[in-house]
Amino acid sequence: MNIFNSKDTPSIGNETFSTLFESKNLKIEHIQSNTFHNGQWYEQAEIEWVFLAKGEAQIEFETHIKTLTTGDYLLIKAHQRHRVLSTSTDAHWIALHVKS
Repeated sequence: MNIFNSKDTPSIGNETFSTLFESKNLKIEHIQSNTFHNGQWYEQAEIEWVFLAKGEAQIEFETHIKTLTTGDYLLIKAHQRHRVLSTSTDAHWIALHVKS
């Protein structure tokens, strides 16, 4: 399977989520974003590690904004408030959600 050959391309301003693997303590997702802006705020109980496989994105935290480009990754601590501020038209993410 190749994440770049997804048939679930989101419409402009949206995202699609595909679970690649899930177990009791780990969930791996492929997220595809298309010119996404001002997403909802999250403050989840699990640790989240995100890898931007393609495109550009900005993640907003309460105190700062982190800009990501292809190949960048980021660890988001449990209960750390954040949201996707913006993405390019072709953003592909791999997200690992780890329950502690």
